[in-house]
Amino acid sequence: MKNIGLFILLFISLESFSQKTIADVLQQYNSNTVPYITVQELSMPKTKALILDARERPEYNVSHIRDAVAVGYKDFKLEAFQNIYPNKQQVIVVYCSLGVRSENIGEKLKA
Repeated sequence: MKNIGLFILLFISLESFSQKTIADVLQQYNSNTVPYITVQELSMPKTKALILDARERPEYNVSHIRDAVAVGYKDFKLEAFQNIYPNKQQVIVVYCSLGVRSENIGEKLKA
């Protein structure tokens, strides 16, 4: 009986410290105001998109999608971006590690 109580306590402890899945994080922090695109859709030849990396420079330096433009997150300035990329018809894809920062920047670009 004592072992069962310890097992239940251990299970509850592990459950409370377990990591959330990416889907859980996105559901908690994203509002789905920006449409998602799959890697397969992005890699299609007809998809001519400006790809923005919303991660910080050290993350970008480790790895990034080819031809992606590092725009960062903390210091992202919409006005400065629009001065460099004034074409409002350009398809823009923003990505980050999970999708939280990219959605926030996508919302600014959409406004």
